[in-house]
Amino acid sequence: MSQSGVEQLIYLLDQAFDGSPEHSLVGNVRGLTVDDWLWRPPDGKRSILAIFGHAGSAKYLYESHTFGDGSIGWTHPTLNPVPPGATFSPELMIEWAREAHLRFRQSVARLTDVDLSADRYAAIWDQPGETRWFIAQVIEHDLYHAGEINHLRALRQKNDDWPR
Repeated sequence: MSQSGVEQLIYLLDQAFDGSPEHSLVGNVRGLTVDDWLWRPPDGKRSILAIFGHAGSAKYLYESHTFGDGSIGWTHPTLNPVPPGATFSPELMIEWAREAHLRFRQSVARLTDVDLSADRYAAIWDQPGETRWFIAQVIEHDLYHAGEINHLRALRQKNDDWPR
């Protein structure tokens, strides 16, 4: 069976998660201090921690609902890597998100190219669709939130300008 389509999607998944220092989700949190992770811009509601946590949580959800039994919901303990009262650690947060990425990646790697156009139902989206559409949503989700984190980081570090 041909695997070139699956291999390309895995490549794009990896790039969006941690393949590019400028554009990936993990690339945009490398080197941040704990204060950077927790900072919110004036009038802002979400910190880098909140956005990164959402992206990691979503990947656990997407894997469960697209490839698994759908048992992980927004209140599942797996989605709370920093319980109330616990000390936040950027390294542990990244490892938690890496585990979510690995789970999703492994599910994609088990597919064949024929599977990519097969319809499936993913309860998280409450709709049917081609398998490749669900995978594309996860790639786009990581990139979208990487961009948000990039902008918050630039505001926090007061370097929110294009190089001239």
